[in-house]
Amino acid sequence: MLKNLITYRTSYTNLTVADILREYWPQYKKKYKVSPEQARVAGAVMACRTPAIGGRVDQCGECGCWVFSFNSCRDRHCNQCQKFERAKWVEKQKIWQLPIPYFHVIFTTDHAINELVRENQAVIYNHLLGETNMSRML
Repeated sequence: MLKNLITYRTSYTNLTVADILREYWPQYKKKYKVSPEQARVAGAVMACRTPAIGGRVDQCGECGCWVFSFNSCRDRHCNQCQKFERAKWVEKQKIWQLPIPYFHVIFTTDHAINELVRENQAVIYNHLLGETNMSRML
């Protein structure tokens, strides 16, 4: 019962993805079909840095102060856990950048097919990427 009285905010200045998921995930699941993978990722992100996955107590080596920290989920989709890993990845990718100007192309689909895309991601994304590749050659 006490758990329902506590609201966990991971940041006091800005909302995080986890904060938004904790607020709106139940409504989203009722309205849309959610895959098991999406449910797993959302659960991990919502549990990140909360009592749901435990915590630890560390002592400062300089002042002796005790600090409690909740454990992180370490899921690759979690924006709180993977900031450092993502920054390292970006730095490693920079060596592959060509020393020429290029265009970043974004294409969208009609929202009417969102459900179809969600249920057939591999087929539809492969087709769209093939079409996009062909349009660059024109």
